Amino acid sequence: MESIKLNLGCGKDIRDGYTNMDIDPMSDKVVKHDVEDLSDFADNTVSEILAFDIIEHVPLRKINPTIKEWCRVLCPGGKLVIQTPDIEVIFNDYYRQARAGNITWARFSGIIHGKDEPFQTHYVSLSFQWLKEILEQYNMTVVAREKIAQNMKVVAAKNTAEDQTIQKNVPQVIAAKPCKMRLRIVRTLRYFCRRHGFMKSFRIDKLSDFLIKFMIFSTVKKPVSVPTNYGFDLIVDPKNDIGLERQVFETGTCEAGTLDMISKCLSNGDTFLDIGSNIGLFSILAAKTVGQNGKVHAFEPEPQIYGILKKNIEINRLNNIEAYNFALGSSTGKARIYRHIRNRSATSLLGPLGNTTGGNEVSIRKLDDVVKENNLPAIKMIKIKVEGWELEVLKGAENILTGPEAPIICIEYSYLHPTHGGLLKDVYDTICAANDYKVFKLQHGRNRIGKLVEIKGPENLPSFDNLFCFLPKHLSQMDSSLFVV
Repeated sequence: MESIKLNLGCGKDIRDGYTNMDIDPMSDKVVKHDVEDLSDFADNTVSEILAFDIIEHVPLRKINPTIKEWCRVLCPGGKLVIQTPDIEVIFNDYYRQARAGNITWARFSGIIHGKDEPFQTHYVSLSFQWLKEILEQYNMTVVAREKIAQNMKVVAAKNTAEDQTIQKNVPQVIAAKPCKMRLRIVRTLRYFCRRHGFMKSFRIDKLSDFLIKFMIFSTVKKPVSVPTNYGFDLIVDPKNDIGLERQVFETGTCEAGTLDMISKCLSNGDTFLDIGSNIGLFSILAAKTVGQNGKVHAFEPEPQIYGILKKNIEINRLNNIEAYNFALGSSTGKARIYRHIRNRSATSLLGPLGNTTGGNEVSIRKLDDVVKENNLPAIKMIKIKVEGWELEVLKGAENILTGPEAPIICIEYSYLHPTHGGLLKDVYDTICAANDYKVFKLQHGRNRIGKLVEIKGPENLPSFDNLFCFLPKHLSQMDSSLFVV
């Protein structure tokens, strides 16, 4: 069936491949149509709708019915792009200019209410949060937001049946302002005392642990959004997840050494792949590091964890992360994934290994195929943490790892679980055989910020840590102070 794309209220913005519609056509290429009524189109038949500079011209009482009508005709996965003045930005601009004496209320009122001409009056000015809440009422998810002068451009996608299942699995998040404030105070106190050497003499470390565990943690009954040490928030469930989420709640970080080194390996504009992204700690840090000119591709196959990952991307308003709800392996197929009931980080494709749920069937794809199909640019770095599935991921990335543009690799190396498809040492051997990689580990382990020390041979491999693998070209671009001489 041919894809239907609508360009509503197009004016002079006539686009090829779209049905251009306007209540006051300015060209014979434009269909005269009331954009508030799309009864000509059946449910779930339109793949994309553009609504640029139009919703502000709809009377307030018709805002919800109009957006509901647009969402009705969209097919699952269909995209709605709305561009409209952002009232928060407009008021902030007015406040700054008014204080400087550069704008009058009369002129500002004209910006809000538009022109006194047919179809040019602004009946309403929306904030992002208001528009987002309206869209969510009609089975839509905001996937991107962009500021354009005093306007906001919001991209939303209609939820598929799979999306709705995932959303049902995402636990309700409690309001957490008091919790956030207390955590920041205690963490700041602990950091200050550690930095200035007060910990041993005043036992501040034990005091801060007591305050977090018994005075703050004890008040948390549901998942909560908490600040991290990196300038963004994460939704965590410290009551039910004793691994990464409990650690992020208590300390604001997890694997501080690994996160620090990843941020030092990446630059603005880079592409980063987070394979086994969990709830998004590494993905979001990388997205902040590579900036709007860069891109993060996050892979998380377990449905409930994927839902939380998407929610964490959303609350941080990031549009440079692409999340994928499937696993990566040596071939295309299906497998069952088992989520640990007390530690989401221990979710595994290896099978039911104690304290795991019954398992969900997930798709598996080769990384080489994903990169080719999505035409991904040169990848700067890949992080792989997939609980014993690392060798399978490497086998499915042969083209990427053997080429001249092969990326930096950060990969978990652990004897704590079996290795699917071979022995643990095969992970190291596969990387070394793929390209001219030199392998390193953090001097003090992955939980402490430190320098990298080279692993000269298999006898120096850790029992439970991350390996950092660099080509000569990567090493030539990095600061020598990052390495132990």
